[in-house]
This record gives sequence, C-alpha cells and structure tokens, in this order.
Amino acid sequence: GWNSKYPSHGLFEGPANPPSVLVNVNADRQGWTATDITSGDSLPGFIAGGLENSIYGFRAERLNVGESAIGDSALLLPDASNLPSVLLQLPGSPGAHDRYLTLIREIFPSIYRISARPIGSNMAKIEIIMNDSESDQPSPGINVPLSESGTGISQVLAMVYVTVTAETPRIIIIDEPNSFLHPGAAKKLL
Repeated sequence: GWNSKYPSHGLFEGPANPPSVLVNVNADRQGWTATDITSGDSLPGFIAGGLENSIYGFRAERLNVGESAIGDSALLLPDASNLPSVLLQLPGSPGAHDRYLTLIREIFPSIYRISARPIGSNMAKIEIIMNDSESDQPSPGINVPLSESGTGISQVLAMVYVTVTAETPRIIIIDEPNSFLHPGAAKKLL
C-alpha cells in the first residue's frame, strides 16, 4: 500500500477526514479498480469512476496473438490474447472496420489488408496480406501469418483496435514503443 499526505504531501493543513480512494492493481498490471471511496467531496469518486474503464496499457513484449479461440465479446483483453476473435467480428461494424484498415495502412504502407478468419470449429487466425510490390496501385500480394510477423505489427493491430472500437475516450499507455516499432511507424502511430 501507499499513502500520500493530503493535501499536497503535508505542505498545508487539510480537512480532518480527507477524501480517499483505494486503487487495486491487478496482478498482471494490466487493469485496476477503484473502491472504498470516502469523502463528502465527489471528486475522488468522479476521477475513480471516470478512469476505471478508460485506461488501456500495452507492454513492450511480443504478443502471442496469431490464433485464439472464437468468443462472443468484442472487448479486447488486456494481453490481446483474443485479438483474432475480436478482429473476426470487426467487419460487422463497417465504419470501425474501414477506419481500422485506413489507420493500419497509414502506419504500415506495406500492408494491404488484415484478415481474421476461422480455422477449425472454434479458432480464429490473423493473416497479414501484404501489398504487391510489383504493382503501382495497392493490390493484394503474399499472405503472412501474424505469428510470423514482427512484434510491432501485433502491438499496433491491438492498439488501433482499441482506438477505433472505444465507445468513450480511452487513455492508452504504451511501454517503450521504440523497442518494437521503427521510429517512422511510431511517429505515425502517435
């Protein structure tokens, strides 16, 4: 646990019963909840309630997200392990799907399309369809499984998915983007 002197780390006197909130961080450090909000002031409750479902953190590690079980939820899990499943559902929302492909192509011009397709009875797989380098116009070239693509591609696919499907504004925290993205792609992503 951690406590801060209130207000302003003890630099001046505060009320006898200061406002407080208990923030519980998940063991995987990918989510948190705010509880035990005590105060007549609604600011701690407002901040805790407003931020609880609006922060999404991405770590600088290789995500093993090339294949996943097909599920019903369109919400991406914190470790992005269900990315194939949620991308499989994305064409059902044409506006979000179009924005998704546009942003991916802007960050990675060599990508023509992202394809999520069912494999087997309950599994989905992501393939990257590269642009045909022989053509002057965008056109499909070779297919590459996401599992054989660079770390940066899976990270960006997950980040862009969160961005285009969020119903409310989200705070996205990216840990060490320079460790998995080329500087040009990181600049376009931001």
